[in-house]
Amino acid sequence: MIIHRTETRKARVGVGGRIRCTLLTALALLIPGVVAAQLLPDAPAGKFRLPVFDEETGYRVWEIRGEEAQFKSEFEVEVTDMELRVFRDGVHVESTVSSPFAHIFPAARRAFGGGAIRVEAPAYTIEGEDWVWDGGGSGSSIRLNRAVRVVFHEPVDSLLR
Repeated sequence: MIIHRTETRKARVGVGGRIRCTLLTALALLIPGVVAAQLLPDAPAGKFRLPVFDEETGYRVWEIRGEEAQFKSEFEVEVTDMELRVFRDGVHVESTVSSPFAHIFPAARRAFGGGAIRVEAPAYTIEGEDWVWDGGGSGSSIRLNRAVRVVFHEPVDSLLR
């Protein structure tokens, strides 16, 4: 099963606002190898949280949370007890995706997991296993490969409009 989200938004990872440059920051920028090594923890990080903001409005587009995160590289994070919340207008939660374990590639806006996943929105709930999320390109989609179950919380004809 593949679910597509067609709305397109440019997003940036990180915290909005101005960055104040201090002497230490300037020195750190001169030694990128040392900075990269220091920013990539070799131990798991507890209570992981990564918000992503719309480049034009500054609103939150989505936010990934987890009980624990292990940084495998500067591009990949393994998250235990992952929860991905997708926002509308930066405040209202449009949908929630949860999985016990996920491999996340934040810059590429992609994630996958071999285990269970649950997608909840006001109109539906989807559960399954062995999933892939692609949030890049012209929209976002999630594909569930096994044990898929869909429950609609309102008449199906209203979802097709």
